[in-house]
Amino acid sequence: MPLLLLLIAISLGLLNQAAYVETTVYPPKLVISHATTPTPTLEDFSLSLSPTSNKLAAWCDKCYMAIVYVTSVGGFNDPVSLYASKPSPQILPTLDPNIVTPPPDGTASSKLLVTATTEASPGTYVIDITGVSGSVSKSVQFTLTVTGGEVFIQIWVPVIIAVVVIGIIFYMLLVRRRRARVGVAMKILLHPLVGILPLSKA
Repeated sequence: MPLLLLLIAISLGLLNQAAYVETTVYPPKLVISHATTPTPTLEDFSLSLSPTSNKLAAWCDKCYMAIVYVTSVGGFNDPVSLYASKPSPQILPTLDPNIVTPPPDGTASSKLLVTATTEASPGTYVIDITGVSGSVSKSVQFTLTVTGGEVFIQIWVPVIIAVVVIGIIFYMLLVRRRRARVGVAMKILLHPLVGILPLSKA
């Protein structure tokens, strides 16, 4: 009998332990979302060239070399002053126009023109193109190759010879016309004498 009661007590204890389940309740995770504020694009401009290099004869007056592009960034819309460095006393670069204003998020352009005298030494020169607007400054480099006097001779000597030949031909035609006119005038002047001279002989 005591053994039976012991078994009953053990069975009841096991049932109570099975019925009791310890549950742990965890608090919900707190997720913090950070709202990102877009960083505004600062107004700026960029400078570029096309082409970035070119060749030039030893003599050239304001020859076209390249296009300078001023591109607006972030709605930039202010005047930009353009400057070109002088690589030697015989080479003079200019920008036409030298002040441009790009439209917002658009592009403005200027021509790079170079004048080189006959004294310009053949070789490679670097021209710095600078754009300035307020405190903002941008720079790009243009490479200029001066080919020397042989290009001048090849291009202009045939032209000069052709002009001289045409001038000689024109002069000869003009002289021939003048001679023809003189001959006609002499005939008109001597015509009365032609009739008088035979009578005097008679």
